[in-house]
Amino acid sequence: LSEVVVVNQQYVSHKPRTLAFDGAASLPYSGSIAWDAVANKAKLSVHNASSKRVLVHCASTGVGCLITQVCHNMGAHVSVTCLNRAAPVMAALGADKVFALESADIEKQLLKENRYDIVFNTAGSVAHEFCLRFCKYEGFVITTISSHLASDTFGLILGFMYTTWVRLAHSVFGYTSWGSHQLNYKVLDVLANLVDSGRLQPVVDKILQPHEVERAFQHIDSANAIGKTVLRFSGSSTTTPLVKPDVIL
Repeated sequence: LSEVVVVNQQYVSHKPRTLAFDGAASLPYSGSIAWDAVANKAKLSVHNASSKRVLVHCASTGVGCLITQVCHNMGAHVSVTCLNRAAPVMAALGADKVFALESADIEKQLLKENRYDIVFNTAGSVAHEFCLRFCKYEGFVITTISSHLASDTFGLILGFMYTTWVRLAHSVFGYTSWGSHQLNYKVLDVLANLVDSGRLQPVVDKILQPHEVERAFQHIDSANAIGKTVLRFSGSSTTTPLVKPDVIL
């Protein structure tokens, strides 16, 4: 954990004017993943989204909250799955239908619906088969969680060679990527414009201090988390109200 880092200028953009630093810090990574999933992988836009039915699985994650809003603002019909506690938040963010994950017959409820053109899976590979059941045959499931690098399964020598190749490829091609999405200032500018125009709001669930980092990770891994958890270093500005779940309600 560092208070200051040095990065290439292509990864830097001005924060949204209407967000404090805490809220702005929660946006770049999750926002870039969400935008890549919706605009690049799903190829949704204001020109075609109105005819699409979308399902966001485990939508109360930081990425899921943003995907829900982007799809809603583009005009898509958005259904989400989430825990009951997060249902009012997801409805406020634009979800047309909310299905509670605690429900014993959630699969039956979803199967009663027409199949979806696009299913966004924010839970990872463990939920892939679940998501496929509710997707049209000509539709597709988009997973927002990248697979872990498998270099530690290759042994010492092959693992070293693989890691070296990955680092070399990054230095040669000149971009940083997590999975298949790219982080760059153009995407950050788009996200900032959406926030400042009132069409996108990051959800910040908890703000903790650096010495509470273990507690932060525990909260992220718990079923109680909604949106993002942020660490606040001393001197961070809080002049602009944050978007918290209780504020949305």
